[in-house]
Amino acid sequence: MKKSIVLLILALLVLSVMSSAKALKGRTSVGIRAPFILPFWEGKHFSNFGGGNQPFLRGWDFALEAKRGVSDHFMLGITAGYATTYDDTLTRDSRGGVAINDDHAFLKLTGILVGLQAEYFFDKEYTFQPYFLGGVGLDFWKLEPVEGDDSYNTTDLGIKFGTGLMIPIRKDFFIDVQAKFTFEKANLSTSVPEGFYGSGDWSGYNTRPFHAYFEPSIGLHYAFGGEADSDKDGVGDSKDECPNTIMGAEVDKRGCPTDADGDGVYDGLDQCPNTATGVK
Repeated sequence: MKKSIVLLILALLVLSVMSSAKALKGRTSVGIRAPFILPFWEGKHFSNFGGGNQPFLRGWDFALEAKRGVSDHFMLGITAGYATTYDDTLTRDSRGGVAINDDHAFLKLTGILVGLQAEYFFDKEYTFQPYFLGGVGLDFWKLEPVEGDDSYNTTDLGIKFGTGLMIPIRKDFFIDVQAKFTFEKANLSTSVPEGFYGSGDWSGYNTRPFHAYFEPSIGLHYAFGGEADSDKDGVGDSKDECPNTIMGAEVDKRGCPTDADGDGVYDGLDQCPNTATGVK
């Protein structure tokens, strides 16, 4: 099993090195994302059941998303996800546990999580594309007791921030590894009755069972569109001052090949990149 994982990682790295950089402006990408959500902030201090139980453990989190490049550094996106988890009335400070069933559970928590976010990319010429993100979201939570038919709803406004890394695996496909935090800053509406889950209700920031959640995830995206790049050097035709660059040569922001050691062989193709001046 471990050997297979190592081989998969090596294969992805080889494919990513073979992939050329793409201009972000005008590019659209659509994708899916999974797998976890981790509510946090109150944790063991929540005392609905007479002890320091962890109200909601790590659960499952799946999302669809779309992004659009508005410049070579910024992409704007929308995401819509579904998350689900349970509490555990016997657990004490076990945030690493996964709640996949209702064993010892009092309540099931599900959420429709909708967000708008902006992503800032450092340099489109990087093979691996790190970025920061920030945005806002609406979270539509549903609380369902494991025993009984009643259910309650609550809606929160959240502030999002995080970081990610885009890893190209084919010409138009890439893996998007992401770590995103959402802080619930305002409750917009709630039907959770006073004292149902804790000493207060969901609208009280200091009495709710969690104030934020963390989403570690891996996404798979397909990208299309964008400015034409005839010589595949990562610089769009409209900005490319050297439109016939040899495949594999490194280029500057103008799209022209670079030759750091001045030996007449372009960087990226030069197998001896530190040739002394004057040496043939």
